[in-house]
Amino acid sequence: MNIHLHPEIFALAPDFHRGLVIARHLDNNGDSSELEARLREAESETKKIDSPSELSAVTAWDEVHRAFGSNPNKFPPAHKNLLKRVNKPEMRLPFISKVVAIMNTSSLSLRTPVGGDDLKRCQEFGTDLELRLARGNETFLPLGKDVKEETPEENEVIYAAEDTIMCRRWNWRNSCQTLITSETTEIVMNIDCLGEGASEQAQVGAATVAALLREFCGASVEEYVLSASEPSLHL
Repeated sequence: MNIHLHPEIFALAPDFHRGLVIARHLDNNGDSSELEARLREAESETKKIDSPSELSAVTAWDEVHRAFGSNPNKFPPAHKNLLKRVNKPEMRLPFISKVVAIMNTSSLSLRTPVGGDDLKRCQEFGTDLELRLARGNETFLPLGKDVKEETPEENEVIYAAEDTIMCRRWNWRNSCQTLITSETTEIVMNIDCLGEGASEQAQVGAATVAALLREFCGASVEEYVLSASEPSLHL
Protein backbone atom coordinates (compact mmCIF):
# COMPACT_ATOMS: atom_id res chain seq x y z
CA MET A 1 0.00 0.00 0.00
CA ASN A 2 1.12 3.52 -0.82
CA ILE A 3 0.17 6.73 1.00
CA HIS A 4 0.70 9.88 -1.04
CA LEU A 5 0.11 13.61 -0.54
CA HIS A 6 -0.27 15.30 -3.94
CA PRO A 7 1.62 18.49 -4.91
CA GLU A 8 -1.63 20.48 -5.02
CA ILE A 9 -1.91 20.01 -1.27
CA PHE A 10 1.33 21.88 -0.68
CA ALA A 11 0.29 24.62 -3.08
CA LEU A 12 -2.57 25.25 -0.65
CA ALA A 13 -0.50 24.75 2.51
CA PRO A 14 3.28 24.66 1.93
CA ASP A 15 4.04 23.99 5.62
CA PHE A 16 1.54 21.12 5.95
CA HIS A 17 2.84 18.02 7.76
CA ARG A 18 0.88 14.83 8.34
CA GLY A 19 1.90 12.57 11.17
CA LEU A 20 1.06 8.94 10.44
CA VAL A 21 0.68 6.04 12.83
CA ILE A 22 0.24 2.54 11.46
CA ALA A 23 -1.05 0.20 14.18
CA ARG A 24 -1.39 -3.55 13.86
CA HIS A 25 -2.50 -6.39 16.19
CA LEU A 26 -4.87 -3.85 17.73
CA ASP A 27 -7.45 -4.68 20.41
CA ASN A 28 -10.26 -2.11 20.34
CA ASN A 29 -12.60 -4.00 22.64
CA GLY A 30 -13.65 -3.02 26.13
CA ASP A 31 -13.35 0.13 28.22
CA SER A 32 -10.48 1.75 30.10
CA SER A 33 -11.04 3.89 33.18
CA GLU A 34 -7.53 5.35 32.86
CA LEU A 35 -8.03 6.29 29.20
CA GLU A 36 -11.42 7.80 29.97
CA ALA A 37 -9.80 9.83 32.77
CA ARG A 38 -7.34 11.23 30.23
CA LEU A 39 -10.22 12.13 27.93
CA ARG A 40 -11.98 13.95 30.80
CA GLU A 41 -8.78 15.82 31.63
CA ALA A 42 -8.45 16.95 27.99
CA GLU A 43 -12.09 18.06 28.09
CA SER A 44 -11.49 20.00 31.30
CA GLU A 45 -8.55 21.87 29.77
CA THR A 46 -10.60 22.65 26.67
CA LYS A 47 -13.40 24.17 28.75
CA LYS A 48 -10.91 26.77 30.01
CA ILE A 49 -10.49 28.23 26.51
CA ASP A 50 -12.41 31.47 26.11
CA SER A 51 -12.89 31.41 22.33
CA PRO A 52 -11.92 28.12 20.61
CA SER A 53 -12.69 29.54 17.16
CA GLU A 54 -10.03 32.22 17.65
CA LEU A 55 -7.16 29.85 18.42
CA SER A 56 -4.37 30.10 15.85
CA ALA A 57 -4.59 26.32 15.41
CA VAL A 58 -8.19 26.82 14.28
CA THR A 59 -7.90 30.02 12.23
CA ALA A 60 -4.98 28.57 10.23
CA TRP A 61 -7.16 25.68 9.11
CA ASP A 62 -10.04 28.05 8.36
CA GLU A 63 -7.79 29.88 5.90
CA VAL A 64 -6.71 26.67 4.18
CA HIS A 65 -10.29 25.47 3.84
CA ARG A 66 -11.31 28.77 2.28
CA ALA A 67 -8.38 28.46 -0.13
CA PHE A 68 -9.92 25.37 -1.74
CA GLY A 69 -13.43 26.82 -1.67
CA SER A 70 -14.86 25.26 1.48
CA ASN A 71 -16.68 27.28 4.14
CA PRO A 72 -15.06 26.31 7.48
CA ASN A 73 -18.09 27.52 9.44
CA LYS A 74 -20.52 25.35 7.47
CA PHE A 75 -18.04 22.46 7.05
CA PRO A 76 -15.67 22.86 10.02
CA PRO A 77 -12.38 20.97 10.26
CA ALA A 78 -12.79 18.10 12.71
CA HIS A 79 -10.79 19.65 15.55
CA LYS A 80 -12.65 22.96 15.28
CA ASN A 81 -15.97 21.18 15.66
CA LEU A 82 -14.64 19.06 18.54
CA LEU A 83 -13.14 22.02 20.44
CA LYS A 84 -16.33 24.07 20.14
CA ARG A 85 -18.46 21.09 21.14
CA VAL A 86 -16.41 20.27 24.24
CA ASN A 87 -16.08 23.93 25.25
CA LYS A 88 -19.74 23.94 26.33
CA PRO A 89 -19.94 23.74 30.18
CA GLU A 90 -21.96 20.53 30.55
CA MET A 91 -20.68 18.71 27.48
CA ARG A 92 -19.01 15.29 27.93
CA LEU A 93 -17.91 13.17 24.99
CA PRO A 94 -19.16 9.59 24.99
CA PHE A 95 -16.58 6.84 25.37
CA ILE A 96 -17.31 5.04 22.09
CA SER A 97 -14.21 2.86 21.97
CA LYS A 98 -10.58 2.97 23.01
CA VAL A 99 -9.40 4.12 19.59
CA VAL A 100 -12.02 6.86 19.34
CA ALA A 101 -11.11 8.01 22.86
CA ILE A 102 -7.45 8.16 21.81
CA MET A 103 -8.33 10.21 18.73
CA ASN A 104 -10.49 12.64 20.71
CA THR A 105 -8.01 12.99 23.58
CA SER A 106 -5.14 13.61 21.18
CA SER A 107 -7.08 16.09 19.04
CA LEU A 108 -8.14 18.11 22.09
CA SER A 109 -4.66 18.10 23.61
CA LEU A 110 -2.79 18.84 20.37
CA ARG A 111 -5.53 21.15 19.06
CA THR A 112 -5.24 19.69 15.60
CA PRO A 113 -7.23 17.20 13.48
CA VAL A 114 -6.63 13.56 14.41
CA GLY A 115 -8.51 10.86 12.52
CA GLY A 116 -8.15 7.28 11.42
CA ASP A 117 -9.36 4.46 9.22
CA ASP A 118 -9.53 0.68 9.29
CA LEU A 119 -6.55 -0.30 7.15
CA LYS A 120 -8.01 -3.62 5.99
CA ARG A 121 -11.20 -1.87 4.87
CA CYS A 122 -9.13 0.69 2.99
CA GLN A 123 -7.41 -2.13 1.11
CA GLU A 124 -10.79 -3.33 -0.16
CA PHE A 125 -11.04 -0.15 -2.25
CA GLY A 126 -7.48 0.20 -3.52
CA THR A 127 -3.78 0.03 -2.79
CA ASP A 128 -3.18 3.80 -2.84
CA LEU A 129 -4.37 6.20 -0.14
CA GLU A 130 -4.18 9.75 -1.47
CA LEU A 131 -4.74 13.24 -0.12
CA ARG A 132 -5.58 15.10 -3.33
CA LEU A 133 -8.00 17.34 -5.18
CA ALA A 134 -11.27 15.73 -6.25
CA ARG A 135 -12.25 15.27 -9.88
CA GLY A 136 -15.89 15.31 -8.81
CA ASN A 137 -16.78 11.73 -9.79
CA GLU A 138 -15.57 9.96 -6.63
CA THR A 139 -18.03 8.45 -4.16
CA PHE A 140 -18.50 9.10 -0.47
CA LEU A 141 -20.77 7.39 2.06
CA PRO A 142 -20.85 9.51 5.24
CA LEU A 143 -21.26 8.34 8.81
CA GLY A 144 -24.81 8.45 10.15
CA LYS A 145 -28.25 6.92 9.74
CA ASP A 146 -30.19 6.83 6.46
CA VAL A 147 -27.22 8.29 4.58
CA LYS A 148 -27.04 8.64 0.83
CA GLU A 149 -24.01 8.33 -1.39
CA GLU A 150 -22.42 11.68 -2.22
CA THR A 151 -19.95 13.02 -4.76
CA PRO A 152 -17.47 15.78 -3.88
CA GLU A 153 -17.15 19.17 -5.47
CA GLU A 154 -14.48 19.47 -8.13
CA ASN A 155 -11.12 20.53 -6.60
CA GLU A 156 -12.32 19.79 -3.07
CA VAL A 157 -9.52 18.25 -0.98
CA ILE A 158 -10.30 14.59 -0.35
CA TYR A 159 -8.56 11.64 1.29
CA ALA A 160 -9.36 8.64 -0.87
CA ALA A 161 -8.57 5.02 -1.59
CA GLU A 162 -8.66 5.10 -5.37
CA ASP A 163 -12.13 6.62 -6.05
CA THR A 164 -13.66 5.82 -2.65
CA ILE A 165 -13.49 8.84 -0.34
CA MET A 166 -12.49 8.20 3.26
CA CYS A 167 -12.69 11.85 4.33
CA ARG A 168 -14.23 14.89 2.63
CA ARG A 169 -12.97 18.49 2.72
CA TRP A 170 -9.50 17.44 3.93
CA ASN A 171 -10.50 16.70 7.54
CA TRP A 172 -14.20 17.49 7.82
CA ARG A 173 -16.24 14.28 7.73
CA ASN A 174 -15.31 10.59 7.61
CA SER A 175 -16.80 7.74 5.63
CA CYS A 176 -18.63 4.82 7.21
CA GLN A 177 -16.89 2.48 4.78
CA THR A 178 -13.52 2.57 6.56
CA LEU A 179 -14.94 3.09 10.04
CA ILE A 180 -12.89 1.76 12.97
CA THR A 181 -14.97 -0.72 14.99
CA SER A 182 -14.50 -3.27 17.77
CA GLU A 183 -13.49 -5.77 15.07
CA THR A 184 -10.72 -3.57 13.69
CA THR A 185 -7.18 -4.92 14.13
CA GLU A 186 -5.19 -2.62 11.82
CA ILE A 187 -5.51 1.15 11.46
CA VAL A 188 -3.84 4.15 9.88
CA MET A 189 -4.17 7.32 11.96
CA ASN A 190 -3.47 10.85 10.72
CA ILE A 191 -2.31 13.87 12.73
CA ASP A 192 -2.63 16.98 10.52
CA CYS A 193 -0.43 19.97 11.36
CA LEU A 194 -0.06 23.48 9.96
CA GLY A 195 2.00 26.59 10.62
CA GLU A 196 5.21 27.28 12.46
CA GLY A 197 6.45 24.18 14.22
CA ALA A 198 4.25 21.85 12.13
CA SER A 199 7.08 19.37 11.60
CA GLU A 200 7.77 19.04 15.33
CA GLN A 201 4.06 18.93 16.16
CA ALA A 202 3.50 16.11 13.67
CA GLN A 203 6.38 14.14 15.19
CA VAL A 204 5.16 14.73 18.75
CA GLY A 205 1.58 13.98 17.73
CA ALA A 206 2.51 10.71 16.06
CA ALA A 207 4.57 9.67 19.08
CA THR A 208 1.72 10.58 21.45
CA VAL A 209 -0.87 8.63 19.49
CA ALA A 210 1.47 5.67 19.04
CA ALA A 211 2.18 5.49 22.77
CA LEU A 212 -1.54 5.50 23.60
CA LEU A 213 -2.32 2.79 21.03
CA ARG A 214 0.52 0.69 22.39
CA GLU A 215 -0.50 1.17 26.03
CA PHE A 216 -4.27 0.80 25.79
CA CYS A 217 -4.78 -1.34 22.68
CA GLY A 218 -1.67 -3.52 22.79
CA ALA A 219 -0.82 -2.48 19.23
CA SER A 220 2.40 -2.81 17.28
CA VAL A 221 2.98 0.69 15.90
CA GLU A 222 5.05 2.50 13.28
CA GLU A 223 5.39 6.31 13.14
CA TYR A 224 6.01 8.51 10.10
CA VAL A 225 5.72 12.15 9.02
CA LEU A 226 4.84 13.20 5.47
CA SER A 227 5.56 16.68 4.12
CA ALA A 228 6.38 18.56 0.92
CA SER A 229 9.92 17.18 1.04
CA GLU A 230 8.73 13.61 1.70
CA PRO A 231 5.15 13.28 0.43
CA SER A 232 4.93 9.50 -0.01
CA LEU A 233 5.14 6.33 2.05
CA HIS A 234 5.19 2.73 0.85
CA LEU A 235 3.95 0.17 3.37
